[in-house]
Amino acid sequence: MAGKTIQIYLPDGDPKSVKQAIITTDKIEILQIPRAMLSENKKLLDFNGIYILADSLKIEKPKIYIGKGNVKSRVLLHDKNKDFWNVIFAIKLNDNGFDDPRIVIWSIIL
Repeated sequence: MAGKTIQIYLPDGDPKSVKQAIITTDKIEILQIPRAMLSENKKLLDFNGIYILADSLKIEKPKIYIGKGNVKSRVLLHDKNKDFWNVIFAIKLNDNGFDDPRIVIWSIIL
């Protein structure tokens, strides 16, 4: 397997806050945003992609919800209607966006 380069960016400098990870060799970006910080970071989610809502990163089998579509609009709706989650992971493909065939693979795996 070929090596990969991952860049991690901390928008506010806090490693316990929002994280943006970019796999530069595949043009994939993954965002991790705590639910408590959703309102001030919702602009980062304005794309079509796949997202995962999770209740905890500290337990062996967290409760999760997986969705796809316009991440910002879907997650803002889930913020009002789903109580269990406290962190979102959003997956964005930076080259062909939601039309990239790799997005289908992510949907199947997840």
